[in-house]
Amino acid sequence: MSKAKITTRKIAKQLSHLSEAFRQAFSKQSQARCKEAAPTFMHLTLTQLYYIHAIASKPSITSSDLSKIFDVQRPTVTNIVSRLCKAGLVEKVQCETDRRVYHLSLTENGKHIMAAQDYTCKQIAATAEKIFTPEELDTFYEYNDRLLRNL
Repeated sequence: MSKAKITTRKIAKQLSHLSEAFRQAFSKQSQARCKEAAPTFMHLTLTQLYYIHAIASKPSITSSDLSKIFDVQRPTVTNIVSRLCKAGLVEKVQCETDRRVYHLSLTENGKHIMAAQDYTCKQIAATAEKIFTPEELDTFYEYNDRLLRNL
């Protein structure tokens, strides 16, 4: 077996462990911040989390906007948004000037999910600052930035 395959396998395993550790930390924060939202988080898909982020980032976003952002058909967006509404994380408000349009926003539970994720990211960053030297942090950031640019 080539060394590259071993490295790739180890990296994949580490990424999987990191992802699970992040999910568990995020779950604890969700539970601490809003007991009603915590069980919902455990059942969210990655795609649903992307939608929650998109809705949080743009006030008065519409399903058409999400369709363009994620390059998917409107029925796909409608399905995901409906599930998020049913879960109590997103609400739809009918536009006053065009009754065919609905603006999407996060409910309080949706905002708690976003706040818990933000807090978890900051806690993980604080842990990294404690265990890595400034030079290691710079290298860590450079490597992550390069990886993200190439995904």
